[in-house]
Amino acid sequence: MKRFFILIFLMGLGICTKVAAQNAAALFKRANQQYQLYESERDRGGDPTVVNSYLLESYNLFVKVLETPNNNEQQRGAKNRLRAIYPKLISGAIYFSQEKQPIKCLYLATAYIELPQKREFQNELLQRDSQYPGLLYNAALGCHNLKRYDKSIKFFTEFMNLLA
Repeated sequence: MKRFFILIFLMGLGICTKVAAQNAAALFKRANQQYQLYESERDRGGDPTVVNSYLLESYNLFVKVLETPNNNEQQRGAKNRLRAIYPKLISGAIYFSQEKQPIKCLYLATAYIELPQKREFQNELLQRDSQYPGLLYNAALGCHNLKRYDKSIKFFTEFMNLLA
């Protein structure tokens, strides 16, 4: 009887692992589609709001792929795409700031700030833009205004460390 329960448990665990791998593959496929839409719209000179929305959506999906367990192939692909996306995030944040869309600006700024801090990228030196200190300061203010005090304190602390 004990062996039967162990067998059932192992079968359930195997099924869950397979479902997680399928979910990661589906997420990766969707993220790639969004990134390709971003590139296509950008290259055509499409509406910058739409272009940067595609960029943000693909970023969020690639981050979800990184967070799913047991999918090394998709994680490698997601990391490569996120490396390519990283310098574009600050351009999107600046665009939304100029367009007076603070929420979208904050999403892209937060993505730009937090990507190098993710466990998967901590051993890499992602090149920061010269506008990083200003972006960091404005993201801290934006988080404060939205009452997201934990992130606000985190961003202000990093800003102050840059000045030290």
